[in-house]
Amino acid sequence: MTFKQSAWRPRMMRTASITAAAALTVPLAFGAQAVLTPAAQAQEAAAQEASAQEAEEAQHPGWEANSSRRTDRVGFELTGNPGSVSVNDRFNVGLKITNSTEDAIENVQVTARRGVEVTDAEQAQQQLAHGDFPFYGATLFPDSLAPGEETTGDIDIATSLDDSATLAIDKPGFYPIMLSLTGTVNGEPVALADDRFLLTVTEANGQMPEDSGAATASTLVYPITAQTNIAPGEVGDNPLVLSDESLAEQLADGGRLDRLLDVYEGHNLGDGACVALDPALLDTVERMSAGYNVAAEHPPIVKERKRLRDSWFRGNDYDSGVPGTGAEDAERWVERVSDLDCIIAMPWANSDPNAVSRVSNNWLEVEAIERGAETIRSITGKEVASDIVVPASGYSDQTSESEMPLLLADNTGWEGNAATFDANQAALLAQTGRKPQTTAYTDPWLRYDFNTDSIHARDLTAAAAVFLSNGAGDSKQDDADSDTGSTGSNRAEASPTVIKLPNYLEPSTAEAVLDAVDKLPQLRPITDVELETTDQEPGLPLDNTGEQMLSDPTAFTDPEVQRIAQQARYTDELTLMMENSEDIAMTRYGFTLPLRRDLLAALSMTDRVSLHSHDEATETANHRLQEDNVVLRTLRDAVTLIPPGNVYTRTSDASPLLVVAENSLPLPVRAKLEYDSIDAVRLNTSDDIVIPAEGSITVSLTASMPERQERTNISMWLATEDGATISEPVNIAVQTRGGIVNIYGAAIAAALVFVFALVVKTSRKKKRGRQT
Repeated sequence: MTFKQSAWRPRMMRTASITAAAALTVPLAFGAQAVLTPAAQAQEAAAQEASAQEAEEAQHPGWEANSSRRTDRVGFELTGNPGSVSVNDRFNVGLKITNSTEDAIENVQVTARRGVEVTDAEQAQQQLAHGDFPFYGATLFPDSLAPGEETTGDIDIATSLDDSATLAIDKPGFYPIMLSLTGTVNGEPVALADDRFLLTVTEANGQMPEDSGAATASTLVYPITAQTNIAPGEVGDNPLVLSDESLAEQLADGGRLDRLLDVYEGHNLGDGACVALDPALLDTVERMSAGYNVAAEHPPIVKERKRLRDSWFRGNDYDSGVPGTGAEDAERWVERVSDLDCIIAMPWANSDPNAVSRVSNNWLEVEAIERGAETIRSITGKEVASDIVVPASGYSDQTSESEMPLLLADNTGWEGNAATFDANQAALLAQTGRKPQTTAYTDPWLRYDFNTDSIHARDLTAAAAVFLSNGAGDSKQDDADSDTGSTGSNRAEASPTVIKLPNYLEPSTAEAVLDAVDKLPQLRPITDVELETTDQEPGLPLDNTGEQMLSDPTAFTDPEVQRIAQQARYTDELTLMMENSEDIAMTRYGFTLPLRRDLLAALSMTDRVSLHSHDEATETANHRLQEDNVVLRTLRDAVTLIPPGNVYTRTSDASPLLVVAENSLPLPVRAKLEYDSIDAVRLNTSDDIVIPAEGSITVSLTASMPERQERTNISMWLATEDGATISEPVNIAVQTRGGIVNIYGAAIAAALVFVFALVVKTSRKKKRGRQT
């Protein structure tokens, strides 16, 4: 079976660099954008949210593509991992069958079949997605199954040519295996399900031949991440609040994160392996060790004003939840991580660097890519072993301001320097666990619902994939280069092959892979991996016409990115309207930093890259953004302008106009007073009003009013030095007491004239009466 290779377009090289310190000092040109009031911001946020939801309803194509794999009609899975098998040996596989249909199944049969030997990862993918499996081996005949009934059993499979009903494997190598489940339903024979995996066949001594992929020097990247589930809307240095105890469960003895360290520590890989750690996970677990609460939300940021009588009858409406139970396990886990010999960083919260770059926010990109090394150093006391950052997406289609190199698939293009891994090998490794990843950098023809195969089956495949790199990525690139004449990836021959495990890793997969890595004769440190350049267009592979041949079903949509960009802008505006104070330890950047990290959590790839958890991930991100938007509006509303009343009466034209500026934020706010009125009104406003933290200040304004008796309406609001609106406008009517006196005097005079006329008229009538 042959498959078409793709050709790549050459691209122009560009350079871009920015350090973390420089990014934090880049001025943001807010004045070039429309100035919105908090109410207008709320309307814009609602529109962005609706647009993002509509985009999610029309999902990206490419999850299952055109694979010939069928969806299983019944439950069928391996109950164990037999590991590798020596040539001519037998192996035993445990099975579980569940009749999830409404009909009885009779004449149940399980048949072991194999396909032709594969020599590289791409061939392995093709066999798992489209293989024929023409060689038949052992057969098992379970009892009939009633609807809802479940049964378990074992099938003993022979491989030697001397056995009957054998898979006929006569040499070491890697063989695709299919366990096929058939039966009759209502008298009709049907194919019910199958489970496919790669079987590693070793020499009699349990080792691979020297001419296999095992002869290639390798280094292993071992990622560790998890959803931290910090309650959305955190600001400042508030105590940690988690929305649930799922992270504590993973840290507990026997939990996922605990077992991942057990597996890593249990294999003596020396400097041939390195942990790629999510800095957001490490930071959260370290905070957990000091104690935390489990609640739906954080304590109120701004205290609500209450009338005295309301405080008598209503208590605090905030539900503080319950104390967390995982502090001790968190402390122990951080200590174990600190003892690791090699750590490199993931993007913060396993966020997607492509989406972060599309947001176009310097501060957010610094937090995503560059904050990790600093966090690891401050908590563990150790420097990262390499500046290489490990994203889940495996490709980069954006120009980044960061100088940190990414670890990317070798069939993709990128700007500047990058480290690479074999794309097809990594795809096989990513198809594992409870959340198998659909990798964007592999052929859609090879994609299907990877949960069709059981977890143990995919773990067997992952173990075999360790040996299936063997320079496959380089040969593929060479084929592409021959079609286009480009030089392709400039990879140093001395650089070891990177075995890249998925960013969300299951302990069972880790155990299977590291058992295989133990058989590799040559492991080298991550520091030996040399960075590469490429002439290929940045992003996923293109064909020779320049068309995009691959699709990324996990990519963030434009409305999603625009919504996050909007909230990042609001966060920046909030940051810049505050002032640092020598008397307050917290800085303005530190106060809003958790809000930026919430945005990165919304850009996390941890659950988004898997078919069956993608929708839940988008809903979780949507909820986080909704809550953060409420917090941003609350913080903007915390700075207010309080007028002296709806009508302000001055004693004379020289009397000042008094207003109060109030600030409920924990840092001072620098602002200026803006106003709008008829042309004849002039307010001499201060260009620099510093409102103290959690305090207020009275602002005295001199006013020039038109010479008229009626009231003059003025609209006033607080704004930043750049003109961005801070507070909602307040409207007041101003009048002068002198004008009021004139009006009253005229009214009294008119009344006196009326009374005098009435008296005269009355006296005349009386006089006529007497004369009559």
